Amino acid sequence: MTGLLHDAHGGPWATGGARLLADFTVGSHVLPLAVYCRLGGKAPMHAALVDTGATWTVVPRDLIEELEVPVDDLQMKVRIESRFGSHSGTVVGLHVTLLAEPGRGVDLDVTGARAVMVEGWPGPTVLGFHGVLEIVRLGIDPGARDGDGVLYFGPVE
Repeated sequence: MTGLLHDAHGGPWATGGARLLADFTVGSHVLPLAVYCRLGGKAPMHAALVDTGATWTVVPRDLIEELEVPVDDLQMKVRIESRFGSHSGTVVGLHVTLLAEPGRGVDLDVTGARAVMVEGWPGPTVLGFHGVLEIVRLGIDPGARDGDGVLYFGPVE
């Protein structure tokens, strides 16, 4: 059982946790699994879809501009396919912090996070594999009753 609680070097597997946000509504979208985070190192909190099946982390271009994330023409271009159709985007560096709830450890600054900035993205912010989840340990404990679930997270070192 200790393998579940500690990483290969004996450190804690997860450093923070937050209430599991299941079927969480953001605007007109219902997110099956969401987490509160800060994007670009700025407030306010932002609920993002945690999608382990998404290839990329995706953020609408207007939000990237609002956060004043530097963008230049030399950044990598990608094409993504989603339930909203095919979209082109630009990969940008993005400071992401997963927010721990009081009494559940510490916030996690995701060092090296990246996101695909998409013009006119109709969906929610998505935390996908490339850009965020590939550099975060993530555990889901759905709990015994509604409201008891926890999303655990920690750094991959």
